[in-house]
Amino acid sequence: MKKIWKLAVATLAPILIGFLTIILIIMMVATTDDDNDCSTHTGDMTTGTWTWPFEKKTEPSKGQKFGNGRGSFHDGVDISAPYHANMLAITNFKVIYVGHLSSANGTAIIGDTGEYQIIYQEFGGTKGYGGSVDVKKGDTVQAGEKIGTLGHLDGAGSGDHLHLGITKGDAIKGQSSWDKDDGTWLDPEKIIAEGSSSNSSSNIPSSADKNKNAKAIYSYLRTKLHATPQAAAGLMGVWDFESGFDPKAHNPSGATGIAQWLGTRFTSLQAFANAKSKSVMDLGVQLDFAKQEFENAYKSATAKDFKIKNVHEATKAFLMDYEGMSQNPEQWFLDSAPGGGPGRYQMADKWFAKFGSSDPMSGDATNTASEGDSEDSDSSCDSEESSNDGNILSIAKSWIGWFYYVQTHPSSDLGDDLKNPDKSGGTDCSGFVWLVLNKAGYKVPKKMGWFTGSMASDAKGDHKWLKEVDKSDAKAGDVVIVNQGAGAGNNGHTAILEEDWHGDATKIIEQGGVGDHVNEGKFGTSFASLISGGDVVLARPIK
Repeated sequence: MKKIWKLAVATLAPILIGFLTIILIIMMVATTDDDNDCSTHTGDMTTGTWTWPFEKKTEPSKGQKFGNGRGSFHDGVDISAPYHANMLAITNFKVIYVGHLSSANGTAIIGDTGEYQIIYQEFGGTKGYGGSVDVKKGDTVQAGEKIGTLGHLDGAGSGDHLHLGITKGDAIKGQSSWDKDDGTWLDPEKIIAEGSSSNSSSNIPSSADKNKNAKAIYSYLRTKLHATPQAAAGLMGVWDFESGFDPKAHNPSGATGIAQWLGTRFTSLQAFANAKSKSVMDLGVQLDFAKQEFENAYKSATAKDFKIKNVHEATKAFLMDYEGMSQNPEQWFLDSAPGGGPGRYQMADKWFAKFGSSDPMSGDATNTASEGDSEDSDSSCDSEESSNDGNILSIAKSWIGWFYYVQTHPSSDLGDDLKNPDKSGGTDCSGFVWLVLNKAGYKVPKKMGWFTGSMASDAKGDHKWLKEVDKSDAKAGDVVIVNQGAGAGNNGHTAILEEDWHGDATKIIEQGGVGDHVNEGKFGTSFASLISGGDVVLARPIK
């Protein structure tokens, strides 16, 4: 009898295992098909998130609400906020105008959603009032993206404020009769409230909340799922693009949470949260649910991904294996988002730069965005850091007044010999630092192939060109870099220290910042619009 039983087990076991394997594969395919959830980044200008224009909800200035002007029609709403508060895009739009409008009381930013035109004015963006404009005509921005900072201009006697207007007509033409109701102007508070309740998440986290969530997510991935620093940053690049790490993120397709779970996977998330008697919008619940997915239905697909030691490789692997996007390349957005914003790679680079260098396992990091760009002829490990021999500083000082500001690398009018650039040529802040280091004989990437985001990432990670130093050790000739987000475009700035670091009063030499040419400034002034919520990195060039 025992022999017959053993024979039956030996015969049936392989069949049963095969059957269970098929069931598991079917379940994985089914859940993967539910996960094409990148609809928050389709570039649709009219169905995106709507949010308040500042990170903290503030009340409109007294007596300056829509329609209730000073004895005449008020075509928008005046919103008070602290000096230098970050000014945010209230929805997705394309910038169609940046410049001075006398009827708009100074500098104005106008965006077009395809349905409305949105005008930002009276915020003190004109030079001398302390505000800033961080976008240019042609840029496409996403809801919640920083477009400038609030200055001191008191356009209507009501203190530091932003006048925000929304019209179905032409915002510039409408300014010629701003105090008359032509029927095209709409109540911004009402539009934002209705848009945020009927579209995507109405609770975009502040930069402080996002950084807090990011730190918790990185720690969870490293300790609970044993991800390498590069793998953790790669997955964070995917999730940041999806949700901005907002556990309450929700778009019209139904995709919800930090990973934008959809369909049967969201149903499973709801059941998981109910079993714990917690909200489905709880960050801890969502991380625990993701862990369950990684250790069960997605284990065979993603186990190897957590061991990857290349940030970009990990980003793409999780996008394919966990997000199920292999058949949807039009939704990958690895190098850039619709409209040219930061893509998943840049977001992953940012988080690796922020957390990776302080992680015991990050020392063996492989190349990220700059891989293959280096001009180094010697790849050995005996590269020396800058000895601050004065060459960097003397070259930088000798170029004060040179170059005009342009975000082109390299601008053709710099000439063919970049060790001796034409002083009437154009470059930007990171280009200026590159030219100085190149002239002084330090390691730099080919063809000025870096920007402030990749500079900070390298300083904290690979150390191909820069190595992060502590504030107490930063000296004249070192480099300071500050980024918000991925550091692309106007969201980053860099300069060379003219003296040993001592905080905001430290003298610097920069291109741009407070001038259109190479100039001397002070850190606290030149970097003012980026310091709040920005990541400050002090770095030493590598010889």
